[in-house]
Amino acid sequence: MTLRLDADFDDGAGSVSAAREFVAAALNAWGLGDLADVAVLLTSEVATNAVAHARTAYRLAVDYRGPDVVVEVHDRCARLPQPRTPQPDEPGGRGLLIVDSFADSWGASAEPGGKVVWFVLQSERPQPLAAIGG
Repeated sequence: MTLRLDADFDDGAGSVSAAREFVAAALNAWGLGDLADVAVLLTSEVATNAVAHARTAYRLAVDYRGPDVVVEVHDRCARLPQPRTPQPDEPGGRGLLIVDSFADSWGASAEPGGKVVWFVLQSERPQPLAAIGG
């Protein structure tokens, strides 16, 4: 059984905060609050990239495919993200390095009308809470 929630967000800076709240609420509702802090941090990075670099509205999807939580950001820019190694005094450019450091896996791929950037976090629970009667 897979649990999935998705929502559309605009390209405004305030949408990143709303995206973080959406992911935290989904994980808490599914009994996966232990993953919320990391998921919120990584969501912030990939949603910020959609706003700052793709400059488009985006669709955010959160899937629980026990034991994996998959978060996807679909935007309307076909340019795939490229991890950088910024200089120590650069104020940005570390988002994908953070994602790479904390996610169990992540990636990006082209899709019709844009791209999807995703990351996976593994939970301790082998299947969705709804599937085990919780």
